[in-house]
Amino acid sequence: MHAILSITLRRITLFGCLLALAACAQPRRDTAHNPAHTSPARITVAGDWDDVDAVVAGILPLYELVETRLPSPSPDLHRFRLDTLDRGPGTLSFKRLNDSEIEIACSIGRFGRSNDELRVVNALAERFTQLRGDVAAPLRRPRP
Repeated sequence: MHAILSITLRRITLFGCLLALAACAQPRRDTAHNPAHTSPARITVAGDWDDVDAVVAGILPLYELVETRLPSPSPDLHRFRLDTLDRGPGTLSFKRLNDSEIEIACSIGRFGRSNDELRVVNALAERFTQLRGDVAAPLRRPRP
């Protein structure tokens, strides 16, 4: 009887360990790493330099990000600290490359969250495109 109980207990323990291992091996969709991307996410977009503040104010709240402007060493660079509820701190920068091109760089979380970063830079780039050459444009919620 003791041998049967011992074998059954070992099997239950082994099954529990395998189940726990399988659960840990599956990444959560929102934290899955995109191997083709490294943090920070960067994109170059055609846009008006004067629209940076409008783009930031329109897009970041949609992603539950709060920005704080940081001092900039150059008039061709805007830098922001990003704060989130549950994803850690981040940074956002806009660098004017020439009269019509802006590089956007975004980092979220202490170790980077590539999917979140890519969504944010793509939404910011899309907003620059919507505003380019116009005084105003309707704010559309980006696709997740």
